[in-house]
Amino acid sequence: MKTIQVLFISMLLVAPLAAVAQSGTETSAQNEEQVFTTVEQMPVFPGGEKAMYQFITENIKYPEDAIQSKSEGVVFVNFIISATGQVTQSKVLRGFDPSCDIEALRVINLMPDWQPGSINNKNVPVSLNLPVRFKLN
Repeated sequence: MKTIQVLFISMLLVAPLAAVAQSGTETSAQNEEQVFTTVEQMPVFPGGEKAMYQFITENIKYPEDAIQSKSEGVVFVNFIISATGQVTQSKVLRGFDPSCDIEALRVINLMPDWQPGSINNKNVPVSLNLPVRFKLN
């Protein structure tokens, strides 16, 4: 049996982006808009965290070649929730299998718009990490 576990790390960045987490901001190369890692009001998936897990579970598919090779592991995905709530600039921070990496990104990019994060009641872009565990049972 194949299962996919989604682990949501509390919106703080993990080791690969420690320097960004220390400064609290990151600059986007595309538009030089400040991207935050922690804000007063963090972004919220429509329906909350449980709804996000359900969305990912319903939409992700364990890649057939990863099943054949019995490949298991965690894909760490980073993405930005824009000031309008859209998922943008998704990327794999650390993957383990190319097909699983692509599948994790595909589902992240399918997510509906979130309630954006804000500072002083002003919506701002926020960088988030989401580890997605692929495990065969």
